[in-house]
Amino acid sequence: MAGSETCRFGWYPKILAFFLVAGLGLSVGSSLSCTFLEVVLGFPSEGYLAGEVAFGLWSFEHPDGRCVSYYDAYSTGGLGMGYSKWFMNSDLSWTTSRILAMASVLFGTLSSIAAWFSVLKKEPCCVDVLAYSSIITFLSEGSKFGLFF
Repeated sequence: MAGSETCRFGWYPKILAFFLVAGLGLSVGSSLSCTFLEVVLGFPSEGYLAGEVAFGLWSFEHPDGRCVSYYDAYSTGGLGMGYSKWFMNSDLSWTTSRILAMASVLFGTLSSIAAWFSVLKKEPCCVDVLAYSSIITFLSEGSKFGLFF
C-alpha cells in the first residue's frame, strides 16, 4: 500500500506535469510548423530550386524559406488551391488532421492543467480528468500524424 502512495507525492507529479507541458508544446509546434512534411519532387519545380516542397497543416514553406498560409497562396494564385479555406477543404484527410490537431491542443491543455493542479494541491486531484484527457490527447495526436502522412 505504501508503494502505491509514493507515486502521488514527491517528484512524480512534477515530472509528469513537465512531460505533459513539453508534449503539448511539441504538438502545437508540429501542427503550426510549415515544414511538418517535406516532399522531394525529384525534379526542379517552378520557383523551388532544390526540388523540395514543405507543407504543414496550416501553412507551407515559400521558395524563399518563409511560412505562407494557404489562404495567402490562394489569393496570389499559388500552391494553396483547394486548401485555402480555414477549416474545411476538398481533402478529407487534411480536414480530419486539422480537427485532430485542435482536439490534441484542447485535451493536452486540459491534461496539463489537471497535472499542475495535482502538483500544487496537497492531495492528488483531477486524476480521472488527467488520465482520460492524456489518453485522448495521445490518440488524437497519433491519428493526426497517421492521417497527415
